[in-house]
Amino acid sequence: MKDLAVADPSHIYTVDVHSLLLIKEFEKLLDGIYEKEFPLETKIARSLKKKEVFYLTGLLHDIGKGYGDNHAQRGAGMVRKICGRLFVDKEVIESVEFLVDEHLSMSSCSQKRDLDDSRLIKEFKNKVKTIERLSFLFILTFCDLRSVAPDVWSTWKGNLLSTIFKKTINLMSKRKEGIIKMSKLSSRNRKEGQVFKQIDRNELEKVCGKKLSSYFNNYSSEELIYQVRLLLESNENLALGVKYSQKNHIDQLTIWSKNHNVGFVEICAALSSSSINIFSGRVTSLKNNLVLYTFEINRFGQSTFRERGIWDSMKSKFESNKPLPASELISSKYMNSNGRQIKTKINVDNLSSKNFTIIELSTTDRPGILYDISKTLKNHDLVIGFVKISTKRGSVDDSFYVKTIGGKKLLNTEEIKAMKSSLTKVVTS
Repeated sequence: MKDLAVADPSHIYTVDVHSLLLIKEFEKLLDGIYEKEFPLETKIARSLKKKEVFYLTGLLHDIGKGYGDNHAQRGAGMVRKICGRLFVDKEVIESVEFLVDEHLSMSSCSQKRDLDDSRLIKEFKNKVKTIERLSFLFILTFCDLRSVAPDVWSTWKGNLLSTIFKKTINLMSKRKEGIIKMSKLSSRNRKEGQVFKQIDRNELEKVCGKKLSSYFNNYSSEELIYQVRLLLESNENLALGVKYSQKNHIDQLTIWSKNHNVGFVEICAALSSSSINIFSGRVTSLKNNLVLYTFEINRFGQSTFRERGIWDSMKSKFESNKPLPASELISSKYMNSNGRQIKTKINVDNLSSKNFTIIELSTTDRPGILYDISKTLKNHDLVIGFVKISTKRGSVDDSFYVKTIGGKKLLNTEEIKAMKSSLTKVVTS
């Protein structure tokens, strides 16, 4: 570990220095230095009973680096021998072994997966098993992210991390399946009650249809009320609204469209041409060709809420009912400014989601890359339902939830191979 540098664009410190900085982040939580900025993390860190578990894990979590891929699993295999030499208790060894093995899983799930997918949260809960382990993993992930480089941590990543922690601990607190189902039903009824207290149900169903359960499941009551009001107050084929989320410290862009020339690909192109960063995106199809697109965005790290000129211009282009001209689309020839190329990796996952094929893609970041990827997926007759975008120091880790135009998962081996080949070509050209 000593003086070991790793070929990872997100890391600027050697492994030994990073591990010590991780411990320092933990001690800042314990000392109350982060109490105002990170009250939840401070509370959970202080509640950890066996703090020696954290100190050992922090020092050993990257012990497997320097030997190739899968450093977490390799490191976990080394823990028992190292801790045995230190005469560590068996129970502590088992905890450290688990945490080293899983120290990437919480950030990966939160940044690459759809946290509104109840199946994902349930599987994560089953993996972690106990609230104690979940708490250790939450604080370990927080400290790990904050100690790799000054610009890797972001409020957005922190919000995702706390979201998966809260959702998982809530699920763990409801031990019986019947209680969970009743709780879900109660939550859904409560959400509908809050929405239809302010929105006329008949008016909404007239526009969107009566099959609203999947739409309602994906958003909070506050988001639903905002979106529906935006739709019902517009008499046009396209409605666009931007609001700043105080809770998540990010802009939320909402677009309702009946225009077949305005789809996910075209919206990504328009956002990229205005230098707007996309962090996540979701697509919901309703009746009569009505589609809802929602994005989490910012521009150069700042809110776009007051930049009405950008949004008025973009809305006018969308309303023209013409395909966007090629000059409006970001060229795929721009490369990242530091010139460092990241090895492209593409993984197709048909197990983690019940209804979608998940395409995970890691590559070099550059302007317009999301447009190029989404256009390529569209060319392969794939429909995007949800996107999660994570950028770090010249690289991107994107996850695309897709279906075929027939509404099925992408299972054909030859079609998967052709799609991966096209994606590789477009992101490396």
